[in-house]
Amino acid sequence: MSDPFSLDPATTAYLFMDYQNGILPRLGEAAPALIQRVSTVLDGARAAGSLVVFVRVGFRPGLPEISEQNLSFAAYKKGGMGAMLLADAPATQVIDALAPRADEPVVIKRRVGAFGTTDLEPILRARRIETLVLCGVATSGVVLSTVRHAADADYRLVVVSDGCADPDEEVHRVLMGKIFPRQATVATCADVVAAAGGAQARLTRPQAVEDHRHGALAEGAIAREVLGDARGAEQEGNHLGDAHILAHLARRLGAGQEHAEGRAHLARHRAGLLLHVDPEGPEGVQEHFFARSFQR
Repeated sequence: MSDPFSLDPATTAYLFMDYQNGILPRLGEAAPALIQRVSTVLDGARAAGSLVVFVRVGFRPGLPEISEQNLSFAAYKKGGMGAMLLADAPATQVIDALAPRADEPVVIKRRVGAFGTTDLEPILRARRIETLVLCGVATSGVVLSTVRHAADADYRLVVVSDGCADPDEEVHRVLMGKIFPRQATVATCADVVAAAGGAQARLTRPQAVEDHRHGALAEGAIAREVLGDARGAEQEGNHLGDAHILAHLARRLGAGQEHAEGRAHLARHRAGLLLHVDPEGPEGVQEHFFARSFQR
């Protein structure tokens, strides 16, 4: 089974964030494959006629925008590495493989997120953009900051899981599997390319289950650390059960809605409905009714 979603080219903008000459090398051997996947998303967005926006870092000479209280950037200023952050420095330019066209805005930021210190918002409002498709490096940096801001600004969000990357693979996995689905649809490059081309992209059922499962395991690990192995294992089991239910709700309600409506449904399901997910089965989900309640 699968979860459908679509993209209206007229009201969708694609943000390609921090794909800079000085950042991609930090990903090592993973960079070439990432660039290749993201290139397909860029090509699809252009072919659809959607708004394409690039976001990159860029400071003035002397870095007057950087406060000593900013832990993320102050180290560059103190360490004499500020030249690599200048707006015209080679390190801050978008990589050649994703080079912006003359009519595609390049937004220059002076903090981690794409919104706070930029003119991105008026660019989006001028085009009456409602949906943002996010690709970026790093997942725990520009992507996370932008998701939080854009969700609060009521944009519909699609985070491209394999169009983002982080030096810490575990952090990337937890954000994609547990955190971002609360505020965004998490999809692959292939899903987005299909949707950009006018097809109704479908998130695979096993993918939805696995994404929620990763997040549940992460919560279980925290519970083990705080509560001890026995109690933590019990909590992990409860989280895994919830993950199965939420993955089912993602299919039933539509991707990206399970956290808007899913918690109420989850409470109802806990009162007497256990959902058993079998990705290998013909239907993917079997519903079993129980007379008694099951609780966290």
